Amino acid sequence: MADFSEINRELNRIANFVNREAKEIIAKEAVDFFTERFDEQKDVHGKPWKEVKRRDSTSVWYGFQYGAKQKKPANHPSRWKAKRPYKRRKPNPITNFAKVATKTPILSSQRSELENSIQYKIVGNKIVIFSDLPYAKVHNDGGKIKVFGKKTVTLPKRQFIGRSDELERRIIAKLRKKFK
Repeated sequence: MADFSEINRELNRIANFVNREAKEIIAKEAVDFFTERFDEQKDVHGKPWKEVKRRDSTSVWYGFQYGAKQKKPANHPSRWKAKRPYKRRKPNPITNFAKVATKTPILSSQRSELENSIQYKIVGNKIVIFSDLPYAKVHNDGGKIKVFGKKTVTLPKRQFIGRSDELERRIIAKLRKKFK
C-alpha cells in the first residue's frame, strides 16, 4: 500500500493558499493598484485623466474649493467683462476660491476621501473592489450630475477602478512569489 501523506499535506497547503491567502493577496493588490491611480492621475490603462476646470485659469471654476471664503483674484474669469457693455456683470467679491485648489491633483481633495474609500469584500469565491461614496460611480464611469442641485453638467470618465492588464500581471507575479 502506497503512502500519499506527503502529497496530501502538499495538496492541503495548496488548497489553503488558494482559499484563504490568495484571495487576500489579490484583493489587497487591487486596492493598492487602484489607490495608485490617484497619485499618478491616470486611469486603469495608464492613460492620463482629463484635466479638471478648477486648474484651468480660463475657467470660471478656476480655484474653486467648496467652503473657501477668499476674495476672487482680479483676473479671475468670473470678473471678466461681458462682451456687450450694457450687460456687464457686477463682480462678486466673495467666492469659494482657494489657491491650493489650482494645484490639487485631479480626483483628490485635501482629505483624499475618494481615494481612501476604496475597499474590498470577499464573498465566497468572488472578490469585490468598490467605493461606498455616492459620487464614486459618476467619477469612475463618467455621467451627468447636478451642480449644487441646479445646473446639470457631464463629468468625463476618469476610471480608477476596473479591469487592467497591468494589475493582472502584478497579481500573478505576487501570487507566484508568495506561493514559492
